[in-house]
Amino acid sequence: MFYNAALFDFTQEFEKNWRAIREEYLNLDDKILDFHRDSVPYEEYAYELLSNNGWTYSWQVNSSEPNYNWLTYGLCFQDLFPQEAEHKFPTTASLLSRFHGIRMCGFSLMKPLSFIAPHSHGDVEENILSYHLGIDVVAGKNHLWVNGNFEEERNGKSIIFHASNEHFAINMSDANRVILYMEFDQTKIALKQPEKETTNSAKLLTYT
Repeated sequence: MFYNAALFDFTQEFEKNWRAIREEYLNLDDKILDFHRDSVPYEEYAYELLSNNGWTYSWQVNSSEPNYNWLTYGLCFQDLFPQEAEHKFPTTASLLSRFHGIRMCGFSLMKPLSFIAPHSHGDVEENILSYHLGIDVVAGKNHLWVNGNFEEERNGKSIIFHASNEHFAINMSDANRVILYMEFDQTKIALKQPEKETTNSAKLLTYT
């Protein structure tokens, strides 16, 4: 089951900026950290990335071993950003900081000719949805399956679903497949309201 992404206003902002987001992904270094997502509790893993960010191997279905074909790169966690954000991905961080309701976000990379096995997240709350935005995807070669339905992943395309439904992903191309992945609260996702303008008529806005 997929949601109509057009019903969520924030998706338009990310779709308009997918090329800039991809450019920031391409400029990241290829450092891979020596721990993976299932090696420590999730919150400990997320907080570690705030001060020591980099690519990490993700997890495998029915295994405690890292998935060497699937890597992630943390972008934000509960309104907190890695120390490097303003230098390494300022455009992406600026977009994320404009919205309430984002629980976490990162880049998700699948290596060529790889497969993320069917799984579901039964502990996800009803109001939390998963968002995919294609940023470096080979057309016609990447698909997401959710609860019996396939959806092609493409650059600049938004896909939204609930992760409690069984799902899997396929990269049939000879290149990496990279998306921006986000978990958000559908009851809270909204544009933050700008505070009053600063002095000197600079018109810089801050968000609350």
